[in-house]
Order: sequence, then C-alpha cells, then structure tokens
Amino acid sequence: MTSKTSHTTKNRILDVAENLFSEKGFDGVSLRQITIEADVNIAAVHYHFGVREELVRAVFQRRILPIQQERINRLDQLLAASTDAQPSLEDALEAFIRPAYDEAHSANGNGSAYRRLMFRVHSERGQWKEIYNQEVSEVRKRYMNVLVQILDRIPQEIVFWRAHFFIGSFIQGLIAGEDLDMISGGALSETGEDPVKMLIDFAAAGFRAGYYED
Repeated sequence: MTSKTSHTTKNRILDVAENLFSEKGFDGVSLRQITIEADVNIAAVHYHFGVREELVRAVFQRRILPIQQERINRLDQLLAASTDAQPSLEDALEAFIRPAYDEAHSANGNGSAYRRLMFRVHSERGQWKEIYNQEVSEVRKRYMNVLVQILDRIPQEIVFWRAHFFIGSFIQGLIAGEDLDMISGGALSETGEDPVKMLIDFAAAGFRAGYYED
C-alpha cells in the first residue's frame, strides 16, 4: 500500500465514520457498517486508528483541531496587543466564536459536516462527549481564565454560569441558523446581519448584567 493510497483510505474511513456518526449517533454505528460503506476491511480501521474510541477521536480532531489552533492564535494576538490591560470582552468573544463560525459556513464543503457533527456531539452524553471534551478542554480553560480576568468585578462562579449559558447560545446559533427564519416569520435571515456580531452583543450584555454600569 503506497502512502498516497494509505492517506486516501484513512480519509475515506473518516468521511464515512463522520457521516454515519452524524446521522445515527456514536452508539448507533458499528465498525462493520463503517467498513462496508468505506469499502475497506476491518484491518484497515485497526491499522489507522486502533480501537473504536480512537476513530471517534480522529473524527473530532479533523474538524476541531484547526479551529482550536486558530482560537489560540487569535487569543495570543489579543494578549500580545494588550500588554498594559486585558483585551475587551467583545474581542475575546470574537476570537472564540469567529473560527468556528467560519468553519461552519465555509464554502469548501466541510461546513455542513462540521455543523452536523457539532449537533450530534452536543445532543449526546457518555464517553463520546467525554472524548470531545478532552479535545477542547485546554483551549476552553485558557479562554475561561481570560474571561475571569476581564470580568473581575463579577464573582468567579457567576462567570462560569454565564459562560455555560454562552456556550449553549453559541452552539445553538452555530448549528440551527434556520431557526431565525422561523422565529421571525420569514422577516429575517442570516444574510441581513453578521451573526457573530449579533451573538457577541448578546453574550457581552449577558456576561456584564448586574455588575457594570451602562
């Protein structure tokens, strides 16, 4: 097997696994189903990924790691430019939101796959959600540390609760943009405003509520 063929086989397995996991859930798909649809044998799955859990991790990593790296790059740039003070809350939120939104709406064909995968992982619990959390925990921890410092007037436990609600709003907006048309009775669509800016305004107000003067 040449390296090119190996690379193609690995990506084909990942494509099929991602589609099946997104459609049927992580517990609803067997390795046999993946091998049949990918037209490979079980040995190829074990060769590239080892056990099932590592295949799931690889599916996550392919979509998530570029986004996480971009978030780190943006956060590092913000902190480097804010040597005498913390970056603004709005800038920190944009650094977190924008990379995921850009990926979810990319024109390279990956956007739909990313949105479907995020819907599935955030609607399930158990070991698969834990694997996902392992992949995002370090970046979220860095952002949480920055948010706590920016929002230093607010008790830390309140910041954590508000970050929890923010993540829910962020995921909902990322994977269910068509709801805007339903809520507005067809009067609004995502094309009218920058959804990231709208979410930043909403989240920033929520984070500051009750602790900051207008």
